[in-house]
Amino acid sequence: MAAPIRPAGVSAFGNEKWIVVPKGVILDPENPTEDEINDPTALDISGFLYVDGFDGLTSDTTRVNAPRRIMDRSQNQSLGTTTRTVGDLIYTLSPQSADNSDEKKAYTTLLEGLEFDLVWGPGLDKDADVAGGDFVKVIPITLGPQDETTTGRGEEGEFAVRQAVGITDIPTRLVEVATS
Repeated sequence: MAAPIRPAGVSAFGNEKWIVVPKGVILDPENPTEDEINDPTALDISGFLYVDGFDGLTSDTTRVNAPRRIMDRSQNQSLGTTTRTVGDLIYTLSPQSADNSDEKKAYTTLLEGLEFDLVWGPGLDKDADVAGGDFVKVIPITLGPQDETTTGRGEEGEFAVRQAVGITDIPTRLVEVATS
C-alpha cells in the first residue's frame, strides 16, 4: 500500500478574490478567459466585502426516502432538490463620496435587478489579476435591493450595504482560466 497523501492546507486568510463580471462578458462559464474576468467592466469587490456576514456559496440538498417494499429491512434514500444560495453581500459604503469615486464604486455598480457572473478565486493573490492557469468558480447571479445600513453601532461600526443575491443557474466547479 502506498503512503497516505497529506497535502498542505492553503490559508484562506487574505487569499481569495470576489469579482463581479457583467452578464454576457464571460461567454462560456466552463471556460472563462483571463481577459473576460479582468474585463474593464468587471469589479473586484474583495476589498469592499466584510468578512462578518458574507458567507459565500452554500447548498442544501433534500434527502428523499424511497418507498419501502414489504421485504425491505432498511430504508433507502435518494437525493432530491438542491438549493444553492449565496449569502447577502455586505459591503462598505462611503455615503458622502461622489458617485463616480472608487469609494462608492460597489454601491453604484451593484444595482438591483442587474445580472452578473460572480467569480470566486480561492487561494489567489488579492493584489494580482486573475491569470491563465488560475482556477475560479463562476456563479451566475441577480442582485436584490440595496439596503443602506451599518456594521454595528459602536466604535467599530461602519456604514455598509446589505444586498440579497439570487443564483440564476448552476455554478461551475473550480475551472481553469484560459490564457487570452
